[in-house]
Amino acid sequence: MRAGALPGIWKRRSIHSISRYLTGWRMSLAKDRLRRGDGSLAEIGAALGYGSASAFNTAFAREVGQPPGQYAASTARIAPEGAPA
Repeated sequence: MRAGALPGIWKRRSIHSISRYLTGWRMSLAKDRLRRGDGSLAEIGAALGYGSASAFNTAFAREVGQPPGQYAASTARIAPEGAPA
């Protein structure tokens, strides 16, 4: 297979471009980490390949409809009564 053939094959088999698929996948990983409180916004963004916290914040807000900090606050898991916070 030619190196440049993948985008054409992908386009015929999917309704989304490769970049759109990857962005959605990255946001899914980000949302999971934010729900779990797994690192700072900068750490999560860097782990997902964003060059800065600002770039991650902008991309997340564009894709999800709210900034990552707001998403984290609204979806944070509440610890059961008596469990350490």
